[in-house]
Amino acid sequence: MKKLLLGMTAAVIAGLGLVGCENRESPAETRSDMSEAAKEGAEDVADAREGVREAQGDNMENVAEAREDVELATAKADYKVAVEGCEAQTGDARDTCKDAAQSALDRAQAAADQRRDSANVAADQRKP
Repeated sequence: MKKLLLGMTAAVIAGLGLVGCENRESPAETRSDMSEAAKEGAEDVADAREGVREAQGDNMENVAEAREDVELATAKADYKVAVEGCEAQTGDARDTCKDAAQSALDRAQAAADQRRDSANVAADQRKP
């Protein structure tokens, strides 16, 4: 996930210098919005991690779902930060940036679902 966030952040930063002026946020506004989104995302991830700790005593399916919640919270936080960064752009560049952020979120969600399903299959196989 860290690589995904770094890649999206680098793409957003690189795109900041390639766009026109029409209806774009100031760099200060963008940084502020990205910082706020990152802070909120970190809180969501922390809440999801607490869910994993609480699920540790439960069955494996509950643990797998709680871990998926952490992955999804992280992916959504990365998405929100990336979209805020896209606001510094205009026109097609903004649309492309948002599409890339959505694609990254979709891939992360699919991967999290697959890992949860695999963990549930493994847990079912361990049952007597």
